[in-house]
Amino acid sequence: MKKILITLFICSPFLLIGQSKGEFTLKLNEGLIYDSKHTKNDIFTHTPDVYTRHEGTGKAKNGIQLSTGYSIMDNLLVGLSFMSAKIEGSNGIEYTQGKFTETNMFAEYKLIDMYGIGIFTKAGYGGIFYSTDRFLEEDGAAVPSTNALNEDKSDGTASKFLYGMGLSYKIYDAINLSFEVTRNVVYDDGFDGWNEDEWRDSKGTDRFVYASLGLSYTFSKKKKSKSKLNNEIKPQPIVTPIEEKVTPVEEGIETIEEQVPAMEGEGGETIEEQVPAMEGEGGETIEEQVPAMEGEGGETIEEQVPAMEGEGGEGAIDEPAPVIEEEPAPVEPVEEWLYYTVQSGDYGGVLLNKLGCTKEELCKWNNLNLATWNTNSGGIQMNQVLKYKK
Repeated sequence: MKKILITLFICSPFLLIGQSKGEFTLKLNEGLIYDSKHTKNDIFTHTPDVYTRHEGTGKAKNGIQLSTGYSIMDNLLVGLSFMSAKIEGSNGIEYTQGKFTETNMFAEYKLIDMYGIGIFTKAGYGGIFYSTDRFLEEDGAAVPSTNALNEDKSDGTASKFLYGMGLSYKIYDAINLSFEVTRNVVYDDGFDGWNEDEWRDSKGTDRFVYASLGLSYTFSKKKKSKSKLNNEIKPQPIVTPIEEKVTPVEEGIETIEEQVPAMEGEGGETIEEQVPAMEGEGGETIEEQVPAMEGEGGETIEEQVPAMEGEGGEGAIDEPAPVIEEEPAPVEPVEEWLYYTVQSGDYGGVLLNKLGCTKEELCKWNNLNLATWNTNSGGIQMNQVLKYKK
């Protein structure tokens, strides 16, 4: 049993921190152990149960506790704790001195959390391993730990239950200081060294109180803010590709040979037939008048126009006209929201000063109840994400 509980405690940080969401907390407590006076189990009135006293023997002793926890909800934490401590008690006739270790599974529920101050309740169940010695008050002589049945009660193991309350204060974003008091019920009357189980049919119980100060650190999982996500995902302009609607020039233009395979006159004669030899005024044929039609610079037509070109000299008519692409219409910028996660102490005017807006605007943007703003800040919860504009 002891090995199982110790193994669970050692492995708990790795089991809890591997969860998909929530926060992992590590906490150290140091305080005093008080053996409670529990006379319900007394068999003989002249030898009552031992308990912690403020003078003489049986004083309060120190106890150190280490715990790990995982927040499964904003106000609920579950975890494991391990404690090593000493305990003393006295009834005026005898006094006892003992030491013990314990391991518990526990849950903490936060009742109030405002302005960095929290009030929580705590409950748990676990096991305890103890050893104790008995002495006489008169001379300090050791008293045997065997009972009337000749059973050695100097050590043992038992199950236990705990419950209590605490007060916490946030001194930094992830660091909390706490004060808590737990009452512990041990299901073994021999836990504090004083045992009268041999005179009863069932085992009795012992009780002790642990009052301590604690310091905890919370490992928060960083979440990517929505404003950063909005900055990364920027709208892209939607451009519809322009279909090619310009018919190539060559499709609408036939070559001269195709238009006029043979230019005919009114009577159906070809030019060759109409003008076997077109003569000039001097009787010269056209070939003689113009052996080669020349340009102003003396070039022939073939040299001037080896291929019919456009005005810009883009090439022959046979080449397709360039495709005209239209520029995309400008896209109007999308208005972006800013986001803020509510922390402890973010209520009323404090929150409005941080965000730089009015309570009417904040309630409208986040569907909050404006009518209850002055009583509970419109119903704002811890870790709630609010959107706002500057």
